[in-house]
This record gives sequence, C-alpha cells and structure tokens, in this order.
Amino acid sequence: MSTSKIEIDGVGKSYVSGKRRDRKVVNALQGVNLTIAPGGFVSLLGPSGCGKTTLLKCLDGLIPITDGEIRVGGKAIKGPGRDRAFVFQDFRLFPWRSVLGNVCFPLETTVSSRAERETTARKYIEMVGLSAFEKHHPHELSGGMQQRVGIARALAVNPDILLMDEPFGALDAQTRELMQVELLRIWELTGKTVVFVTHSVDEAIFLSQRIAVFSARPGRISAEFDVPFGYPRNEHTVRGDGRFVELRHEIWGLLKGDQNSSFSE
Repeated sequence: MSTSKIEIDGVGKSYVSGKRRDRKVVNALQGVNLTIAPGGFVSLLGPSGCGKTTLLKCLDGLIPITDGEIRVGGKAIKGPGRDRAFVFQDFRLFPWRSVLGNVCFPLETTVSSRAERETTARKYIEMVGLSAFEKHHPHELSGGMQQRVGIARALAVNPDILLMDEPFGALDAQTRELMQVELLRIWELTGKTVVFVTHSVDEAIFLSQRIAVFSARPGRISAEFDVPFGYPRNEHTVRGDGRFVELRHEIWGLLKGDQNSSFSE
C-alpha cells in the first residue's frame, strides 16, 4: 500500500488547437513523475507555459490527462473531489456576498443547516484572521484580505489537499511576504498537503519542503530540490541563511539554462 498522498506517474497532457484544416497537437506535459507525502508542501517552478497550472488542474480533476495516471491516497482520480480544493491567483469572490457568505458558499451543496454552515465558515474565517470582517464585502477588503477569504473558503470543505496556483502573484511585495508567513502558519495548524505553483524562486524556497523544477513545454520535471530548513520558519533568519542563497543560486542556474524562461528575480 502506498505511503504517498499524491502519485503522479508518467503523466502527459496534449491539446488539439486550431480549426479543422490547421489543427495542431500541443503537448503541455510529458512524462511527469512526482510523489508527495501526506502533509507535504511541494512547490512547482518553471517558465511560463511549461504546464505547471495544467498539472494542478489535472490534479484537481478539472481536465483529463492524456497519458499516465494520477493517484490520491492510492486511488486513481476520475474527476474533482472534495478531498481537493483549489486556490486561484485571482480571488474569484462573489462581490455581492459578504466574507461569511463567500466562505459558506462551497458548503451549500452538502450542509443543509445554515447555522452549521456559518459555524464551520466562522471557524476558518477566524483561522485566517478575519473574524472582525465577516460582514464586509470583497470591495471593502485589501488584496491580501481577499486572498485570505479564498483560503478560508477552500479550507471550509476540509480537503486533504490544497492546490494553490500563484495565490500571491497579484499582491504587492510586502503583502506577499506577509501572506507567505500566514500560509505557513495555517499549513502547520491544519496539516494539509499543499501543491503550490509559483514563479518566484525565493517564495518556493521559503515555503516548501521540496521544489520540483519544470522544463519548457512540453513540461517535464527536470530536477527536484529538498529545502534544508525545518518549521516553523523565521523569514529573516531563513532568507539570510547561506544555504538559502546557495539553493537559490543552484535553482536559478538551472532555470537560466532554459532560454525560454520568463522569471524575475
């Protein structure tokens, strides 16, 4: 019996694009292999268009794979499931709903009692530090606060796995760093398995236990790196550590070897 939470085994994904006469097959992913332990935090790095987000959507069951198999808890996934929740870069909150209403939303198809839904939602609103804002609407919140709502909404269904697609990419630098610290606090508190897509090498190192680096399309995992820091992590101590600098340099050397990379330091 597998001890891995997630097993990605020889996964490929192809699309057909263009009109009938000009149809082309686009290989987004090819031969992707990755295992993730229960409660692990793994980041996916790679150039734009290399298939990181595609893989995340395949993991969520939102799009089918072309080759290989993805297993969660030893079982091949057939589609979306409540054991997985997706956190997007754009917050995707309902503007007409309050914070409480947004976090309650994913519970409405499974929990009939409004009181029970609100009790569950308030638990996670408190966890992300927004108890004082549960009656506020998205336009009344900062970007960082809106993303906290998105995380609370994902947590409300109590998934085993959080799939996070550049969740802090739209935030300013200061807020982004604050949210990284907040995410680690929540992860340590909940023990969720996290798969995190980012374009930031520094962010990946600070957050992750392991980093998988993708090649340009068709996306393959060209290297994996273990991050040599335990938890909890102090941002100033970690970022100032010589091992952080060395790992950053090694990953950047790999990425810069790909002429199609589109990263910013």
